[in-house]
Amino acid sequence: MEADQQRADLDRLRIVVVNYDGGLLLRRCVDDLLAMDWPGQRQIVVVDNASTDDSLSTLAPNDELTIVRMPTNGGFGANNEALGDLDDVDWVALVNPDAFVPSNFATALTAAFDSPSMGAAAPKIVFDDRHYSLPIVTDAGQNIRLAKVEIGGVDVTSRCHVIGDGAARVATASGAEWHLGETCALLAPASSDGQAATLFFRSPAPAELTIAGLDATSSEAGSTIDVPLTGNPQQYIQNAGSWVDGNGIGGNRGFFQLDDGRFDRPALVFAWCGAAVMLRSSYLADVGLFDPDYFLYYEDTDLSWRGQSRGWTYRYVPDVVVRHRHSASTGQGSALTDVYQQRNRLRMLARNASAPVLTRGVAQSIGAAAKIGVRRVVALRDPGSKGDSTLFVRRAKGIALAGRDLPALLKARKDLSANRTVSQAEVERRLGS
Repeated sequence: MEADQQRADLDRLRIVVVNYDGGLLLRRCVDDLLAMDWPGQRQIVVVDNASTDDSLSTLAPNDELTIVRMPTNGGFGANNEALGDLDDVDWVALVNPDAFVPSNFATALTAAFDSPSMGAAAPKIVFDDRHYSLPIVTDAGQNIRLAKVEIGGVDVTSRCHVIGDGAARVATASGAEWHLGETCALLAPASSDGQAATLFFRSPAPAELTIAGLDATSSEAGSTIDVPLTGNPQQYIQNAGSWVDGNGIGGNRGFFQLDDGRFDRPALVFAWCGAAVMLRSSYLADVGLFDPDYFLYYEDTDLSWRGQSRGWTYRYVPDVVVRHRHSASTGQGSALTDVYQQRNRLRMLARNASAPVLTRGVAQSIGAAAKIGVRRVVALRDPGSKGDSTLFVRRAKGIALAGRDLPALLKARKDLSANRTVSQAEVERRLGS
């Protein structure tokens, strides 16, 4: 009893959820946070980024729940609105409104902190849906696009993914489509009603493909095929901690890997994912808060890198499994995603990386954008290439925006360099982990 009271007095937890048009997902998220085990003081702060839907009205009043209404959309950096007064807080959890935590989320993650220099504990984040894997085979150069997926008459495109060599989500004038590689797979969600998935294809010329063993023909006018959903749907990982490679490209450990035990060991990681994480409040006090100019994407990796430069470490904790409706607010292949991912990766490198890593990162960004422009717009001459030129324009815009901010970024670079306690070389030896 005394031990429980001591923990209740000492372990003060603040959970921050930044919401924008989260719909019913927000209610599900908050309900899970209220239901999870925690013997200490708990405060849930929902920072609403001027939502245009009725997501806030779905939340029932609760003494542990506070709502902060922002006049405009401040992006992911709006977390800062709930992080400026942490003197009486021991732990800070960040949870996306489309992320759903288990009952042991807070207790198990805080228990994983094994040293004073550990700043963050990252759970295993899996996709909210289990998925059927439908293999797709096409011939080289056919340029077949998957435009839409329906299950039981319901459009589930936003909950689908295409993985494999050459597969990419590409922008179009009306939204986004998947460009299919020669060998790839469609991951179709299992949580929708219906025993078959209806796939909508198009291509600039008649083209043959095989999906889940069924032959189909795609055309410029568009075509469909019904594919039975059989077998057992599988669970895929979205994030098992985050990494940054030698070109400064950030990514998710285990992304689209089966949750089959390969990522069931705890590990030190270079960065943590802001979709769901537990932070020591003293880590934030030492390193600082999010740079609000990022708005969306890479701000968590930037803060992770800044912490690495101050001697903080981060641990992946696989015993805590969070379910995440990936890109529920921003959308796969959206203009927001394409522009801000490009811009913010370069922002992060300009602020934190050595000159060689920054140079490689800039060269990679320019080269990748140029490749899109040449290969997809000029070489393919696809009648639907307007979408591809849109993707090229978005990438180029992201690069240009980063260049525009260069004076401010160089000033921040100087300030951050003066504040580091670990050499740049030592931090960059951990890239890729």
